[in-house]
Amino acid sequence: MKRYTLFIVGLFLCLGTTKAQSSVDTQIAVNDSKQDKTFVVIISNENYKHEEAVPFAKNDGEVFNIYCQKTLGIPEDHIRFAPDATLGEMNFSIFWLGNMLKAYDGEAKAIFYYSGHGMPDENGKEAYLLPVDGFSQSTEGALSTKSLYSKLGEMPSRNIVVFLDACFSGAKRDGKMLASSRGVAIKVKDDPVADNTVVFSAATGDETAYPYKSQKHGLY
Repeated sequence: MKRYTLFIVGLFLCLGTTKAQSSVDTQIAVNDSKQDKTFVVIISNENYKHEEAVPFAKNDGEVFNIYCQKTLGIPEDHIRFAPDATLGEMNFSIFWLGNMLKAYDGEAKAIFYYSGHGMPDENGKEAYLLPVDGFSQSTEGALSTKSLYSKLGEMPSRNIVVFLDACFSGAKRDGKMLASSRGVAIKVKDDPVADNTVVFSAATGDETAYPYKSQKHGLY
């Protein structure tokens, strides 16, 4: 499969309403078929110890979990949902996914979903996913997308779909900067992915992934 990196902003705008609960949460298609050879990791980091919270990130992960089960027909025990994950929990979730795929000897599929803070490395222009116990001025406690794609690429799978609802410019969902000392957005490099991997991202390397406040979700 050829690599595609797609940048989608406001994908669900047409689904929104002005009601208290979003139609994304209530108008969920139900599919009777089962995808019993698909495994999913969902990481939704909202409540950070050293950074401001990411509005609605946990809600995004919870609803994506429901869609995986009801719309895609993925069994509940094939989904690992890790809200407010530390770096250890994020790495374990990736380890779990690899073990599940190995058991099917390349015949299974995978989905990796992340909502939360992304951050740049100011020196190397690398992109990172920030665990809830990490902080934006150090990459040592973060997961690089380069490392993530490398680990996913080594897994025996028919195909892997990655959803990233994060921005990697140093900005937060409200448009302000993660670190007050960082005055300008940083454009990070695109990391290569395996031929069987497709990446959907809420923003390009120097853009911001905004919230959709009336719907209590990220705009993505």
